[in-house]
Amino acid sequence: DVGAVLVMVPQVNTVDEARRAVDAAHYAPQGNRGLSPMWTRVAGVDWQMVLETANDETMLICQMESKQAWDNLDEIAAVPGIDIILVGPLDLSASLGLAGQTGSKEVQQIMEEVPKRLEGTGVVVGTTLADPTEIKQKIDWGYRFLNVGNPLAFGVQAVTDHVRDLREYAAKR
Repeated sequence: DVGAVLVMVPQVNTVDEARRAVDAAHYAPQGNRGLSPMWTRVAGVDWQMVLETANDETMLICQMESKQAWDNLDEIAAVPGIDIILVGPLDLSASLGLAGQTGSKEVQQIMEEVPKRLEGTGVVVGTTLADPTEIKQKIDWGYRFLNVGNPLAFGVQAVTDHVRDLREYAAKR
């Protein structure tokens, strides 16, 4: 343990898996997270303070990435200790037999329904997206935790766009 304050668990498909995720992310008495005061000594942090505050300051994200997780969503969200359910559209599409078709009607219907089903539970809904139009749509649907891409993906896209523009320019010469 190095003092993680956000724990993300992929492929949480059942209530039992959700309970195990909560257990692993929190110290006793709320969970069974392993103790290791070594990092606090190195960082000059008071170990006792960490024990007293860590459970309240640690966020748990459970990823909903399958049809099975969708079918069990209400029960998973009811497990105390889950802060965010993050929908993984790519893996979800694969579990529906539509690998890579994140814009399919089936995937989008589920993504639109998730915030409605979790309304009033106290669990925040999140996802990972890169397209600005789709990000705005998901905000309108009720998504509040958004991973909007990564620097590598943005860099690859910028290079791809640049090469395309240069090829188009050169083709006109």
